[in-house]
Amino acid sequence: MKRNLLYLILATILLFSCEEEITLELPETTDKVVVEGYIQPSYPIFLQLTKSSGYFDEISENELANVFINNANVTVTRMSDNTSLQLYFNAIDSLGDVGIYSDMSIDDPFAFSSEFAIIGERYKLQIIYNNDTITSVTGIPNIESEAEKMVDSVWFVEDLLFPNYGDFYFSYNDADTIGNNIMLESKRITHYRWGENEPDLLFAKALWGKVRNDFEGFNGIKNFVTYFDRGEVDGTSGATYGDKEDALFGNFQTEHVDDSTGLIIPADEVLIRISQIEEAPFEFWRSTEFQEQMNGNPFAEPMNLQHNVNNGLGVWEGKGAIYYKVIAKKDTTFTERYTPELFEAF
Repeated sequence: MKRNLLYLILATILLFSCEEEITLELPETTDKVVVEGYIQPSYPIFLQLTKSSGYFDEISENELANVFINNANVTVTRMSDNTSLQLYFNAIDSLGDVGIYSDMSIDDPFAFSSEFAIIGERYKLQIIYNNDTITSVTGIPNIESEAEKMVDSVWFVEDLLFPNYGDFYFSYNDADTIGNNIMLESKRITHYRWGENEPDLLFAKALWGKVRNDFEGFNGIKNFVTYFDRGEVDGTSGATYGDKEDALFGNFQTEHVDDSTGLIIPADEVLIRISQIEEAPFEFWRSTEFQEQMNGNPFAEPMNLQHNVNNGLGVWEGKGAIYYKVIAKKDTTFTERYTPELFEAF
C-alpha cells in the first residue's frame, strides 16, 4: 500500500514538472472593405465604405471614428458603352471622417450625371484602396410593364391593439416571370415626437420583410395585398435594427392628442420607396434579416452573410424604384406616384 502511494506521488511530481506555459497565438485578421451602395435612375449614386474589424478587436470611440474610409479611388462604369463616373467623398461631419461617396458634390449637388443610370443597364463598381482592388457588378431591373403597374395603391391601417399607430398596406402585381425581388423602404419627412418635428435623415429598410422574392412563391399573382413595418436607421446607412420605436405592431403614427402635453400630434408624412432589385442584393439583405431574427437565439444555426462584392464585403445594388408620398391617415388611399426632390431620394 505504501509502495502504491509512493508511485502515485512520483507520478504527480513528474506530471507537474513537465508542465509548460503555452501561449495561444491567434492569427491576425486583415480588415476588409465593407461596401454599401446603390444606383438608381435620375438620382446621384450613394456609396458608403467602412472597414471590418477582427473578431477579438475592442471597438473604442476613437476606433469607431476610423471605421469610415475617406481616401479610396472609386469609379462606376456603365458596361454597355464603358462610360465611367468618378465618385467623390462627401464628408458629413466636422472632422471630414464620416461621409458618403457620390457623383455629386455637396458644394454643387445638382452637377451629377442624371442620365448615367438607366433601367436595364449593368454597372461595374471599382474601388482601389491600400493597393487592393474591390469590384462588384449589378444591374437596374425593369420596374413594371406599361400595361400593368407593380403597385397601384397604398393606404394606412391603424392597429386595433395600439390606437394612434399602424402600418402602410399596398396592392402588388407580380410579373409572370420568376425571380422578381422587391425591397421596401420608408422615410418619415414629418414625424412629431414630444411636440417637435423629428424627420428621418435617410430611408429605413422595413423591419422583418425588407426584401421579398416573388412573395415567397406567389409568382404572377395580381392585386396581392400586404404591408410592411418601419425600421430604425443604423448610422449613415439604410440598414435597420432593433424593435419598433413606439408600438409593438405599428410604428407610423396618425394624428392624435398627446396625453402628457395635450398637444395635437400631426400624422406622419412618409415617403415610401418600393424597388425591384437583382437576386444577389436580395440574398444579401435576406441574410442580414435572418441574422437579425436569430440574434441571441442559442438554438439558431450560424450563417455567413451573402454578398456580391469581390475582395470585400457588403452589397452593390441597382434599384428600379417607384415612390409614394403618403400620410398616416385612416380611410385614405394613395394612387399617385411621387417624384422626390434631390435630397429626399437618399
